[in-house]
Amino acid sequence: EVCLGCLYEQYHGPVMAAIIFTDAKYQAAAWPLTPFPPTEHCQLGDCWPELALSKWTAAQLSATDPHLILLAPFTLPKTTDKATLLEQGREWQAQVVQSFPATQQPAALNVLGLFVLSRFHKLSYEEVRIMLDVDLMKSLAVRQVYKRGLQKGERKGERRGEHRGI
Repeated sequence: EVCLGCLYEQYHGPVMAAIIFTDAKYQAAAWPLTPFPPTEHCQLGDCWPELALSKWTAAQLSATDPHLILLAPFTLPKTTDKATLLEQGREWQAQVVQSFPATQQPAALNVLGLFVLSRFHKLSYEEVRIMLDVDLMKSLAVRQVYKRGLQKGERKGERRGEHRGI
């Protein structure tokens, strides 16, 4: 995929691909990747670093590439308290505004918001909206999940009504 992406974009510069795990426990459980056996002319086997985001800090991600701030939610423990998380989220939002062109900021903030929701299940939609100053309902995936929830609630209400003879 990396090579095909470079071909499609007509990119001819250096490339580094990595396997990124959200937690060290997933990295430990994964089978080692050896995409190509070493040969005399090809040594690609050592070019696939495996990284666990839970071992990084947001500052390290930003120092590597400011656009990687989108992965910052995975650098915090899942048990991070809400106050700390909300404070960090505001910092991430500010870094997105600094690192991405204005045309890309809404999409970047949506991705960041979805990562926050993925990592921290106890946060509400409203808390993420306030934290990142983004309306995740503009995302097709979030609208679809919302619609499915409404449909499920309607079916459940219909079943209850039928059960009660209403």
